[in-house]
Amino acid sequence: RQGAEMRLGGPDDDIVPVLAACLERLLRDEGPLARPTKFHSIAPPAISICGYLERIHAYANCSDACFVVSLVYIDRLCQKSVVPLSSLTVHRVLITAVCLAAKFYEDFFFPNVFYAQLGGIPLHELNTLEVEFLFGIDFCLNVTGDLYHKYANALFPRQRTFHDHSFFSDGPYAYHHSSENPSGAYYQQDTRTYRVANDHPRRS
Repeated sequence: RQGAEMRLGGPDDDIVPVLAACLERLLRDEGPLARPTKFHSIAPPAISICGYLERIHAYANCSDACFVVSLVYIDRLCQKSVVPLSSLTVHRVLITAVCLAAKFYEDFFFPNVFYAQLGGIPLHELNTLEVEFLFGIDFCLNVTGDLYHKYANALFPRQRTFHDHSFFSDGPYAYHHSSENPSGAYYQQDTRTYRVANDHPRRS
């Protein structure tokens, strides 16, 4: 990915408010009988989604592409598991998705203890959420170039995003599409080996 332009949109566009607005639109209300998951908090966090994203963006050293991949993962989780995206779950889902996207696609990522501190949750809880998230998406972490651009262009429809397929790897995936969500496309991989709770930076 050396030399690839990782910023999306134009000079006045920022991935944080755009992604925050997207997640806000995806939130749904949960009834009093909703089944709690490991991603549920007792009460909605005081920090807004946009504020939470700004914090992650400022300190996690993630590319804009990493945040787009995080959205792909969140979409997969909501489609393929019982985890609803609500004010009680979105913050934990988001920090876990960013952690996974950084580990899988970035040249450098931080240890889990860093993401836990950044997200305001205990390390053991993030480790548990990471495993839960991976099983929720059937360990499907690959994002093809075409799929990436569907999400990136949905976030910035009037801007031309960069076209760097070297950021992604294509493979034998079964394609599925959901008409309920404009970004509801995903690829399902048959097998994938992934080491969770890796506290040592990886370089590709």
